[in-house]
Amino acid sequence: MEVTPAQLIELLREGTAPLKVRAAIARGTLPLQPATLLESLDILADDPDQSIQAEALASFERLPATVVRGVVSSPAISPALLGRLSRRYSRNETMLLEIARNGVAADPTMSFLATLRFPAVLEVIGRNQGLLERSPETVAALLANPDTPTSIVQLWQEHMDRRTASATLSAAVLEDQEEVAPIFVPVLVEEDEKEPVFRPEVEANDALSAKQLSIYALLKKMTMGQKVALAVKGNREVRNILIRENNKMLCLKVLENPRLSETDVEAYAKSTNISEDVLRGISNKKEWLKQYPIVRALVFNPKAPLGITLDFVKRLTKKDLEFLAKNRNVPETLRSTARRLFALKRESNR
Repeated sequence: MEVTPAQLIELLREGTAPLKVRAAIARGTLPLQPATLLESLDILADDPDQSIQAEALASFERLPATVVRGVVSSPAISPALLGRLSRRYSRNETMLLEIARNGVAADPTMSFLATLRFPAVLEVIGRNQGLLERSPETVAALLANPDTPTSIVQLWQEHMDRRTASATLSAAVLEDQEEVAPIFVPVLVEEDEKEPVFRPEVEANDALSAKQLSIYALLKKMTMGQKVALAVKGNREVRNILIRENNKMLCLKVLENPRLSETDVEAYAKSTNISEDVLRGISNKKEWLKQYPIVRALVFNPKAPLGITLDFVKRLTKKDLEFLAKNRNVPETLRSTARRLFALKRESNR
C-alpha cells in the first residue's frame, strides 16, 4: 500500500514505520522529494536503532548543498522543521543565511540564530525590524553576541531613539518627563589627555568632578543599545566606566574603540576589577601581544585565566620570571612554571 509523504512522516514520528523502510531512507536509497527526505532524515537521526541513526547522519553529510538550500529557503517548509534544521546545520553559514532570510522561520529559530557567531547571519536578523519589534529574546541575543556588527547595534539604537522621541513627543504634556540622553555629546566623545588612563574603581569618598557627574548621569539614562554604540566612540572617561559593565558584549565593544592606546590596554590587563572576558579579549589581539608590558600585565594579573597566562610565561624576562615565581597572588601552576623557566634561563647563562 502506497503512503503519502505526510503519512510517511507520521509513521516515522510514531516509530511504527517498518525497519526496512527506515533503513532505506537512512541510507538514501528510497526515492523521496528533497523536503520529505530532509524531514525523514531529521527524525531518523534520533532513531532508537543506532545503525539507522548513524546512516541518517551520514546521509545528511552527503546531501548536495544545492538540495538543502532549496529546502530551507522554500516558503512551503514547516517552521518546526526549519527550526530543527537550523540546529542540524548550526556550523554551516550558507545554510543559516538561507534560514535567516526565510520569512516562515519562527521567532525562537531566529533567536537561536542570533546566538551564533556568524556576522552575515546576524546582519540579516538585525535588519528584520518586524522580528525585532515582536521578539525581545532575539534583540537580547543580538546585543549579547560579541560578533553582532556595530552597524546593526547602531541601527537598532537609532530605531529605539526614534521610538523614544515619538513617545517623548506624545508625553510632552507631562511635566516630569525625563529628557532622552544624547549619545554623542562632547562630554562623552571629546578626548581629554588629562584624564587618568584607568581608575579601577571609584571609591565612595572620592570627590567626582562636574564632568564625571555629567557622564554618569548621561550613561544612567541610556539603553544598553545606546551604550554599545557609545563604547566604540566614547572618550577615555566613558571607556573606563563601560569596561567595568557586567554585559560581556558591551565590555568587548570598548576594546574595538580605535582611540584605545597601548597604555590603556596595559592598564586594563593589570586590573582585577574587570571581567575575564575583557582579559581574554585583550589576549586575542595579536597587535597588542607584541607589546611586552601588556603580556607582562596579563601574566601577573591573578584574575587572568590560567589557559591564557601559561602560554605567555615563556615570553617573560629572567627578572620577571623570578618575581612571578615568588608571587603568591597567582596560581601555583603559574609560579612553578616560572620557577622552572627561571632555572633553565639561569643555567643557560652560565
